[in-house]
Amino acid sequence: DAMSTLKADTIQSTGGGAATLTKQSAAKAWVNADHTSNAIASSFNYSSFTDINTGDSTLAFTSNMSGASTAYSLNGIATNNGASSNTWSRFYTITAGGYSVRRGYGTTTEHDWSICMDQVHGDLA
Repeated sequence: DAMSTLKADTIQSTGGGAATLTKQSAAKAWVNADHTSNAIASSFNYSSFTDINTGDSTLAFTSNMSGASTAYSLNGIATNNGASSNTWSRFYTITAGGYSVRRGYGTTTEHDWSICMDQVHGDLA
């Protein structure tokens, strides 16, 4: 059996734009954001990071997911006020267009994390 090799510097859609990511196992959205300054440092498929309150934010996708039943992974670092250990994050709203999450440390202390690293796997709409 002969094996073929595909090498490419750029892959475009037939319309000439960027190719749509369709592989099932690939992340459909990821973000690195700073809740202390409410800024997105880098991202893919995120349109906004909105501060609701201390430790409370809403993130919106550029392109919606097919529904709310997708796989989310949240991680991050809360570096100020001794909050770097025992961190937690909890969703309270998930939709096809984004999600709202509370983050904090200790048992119940809500806190603005300096680094919020989220990723989403699922199908795009």
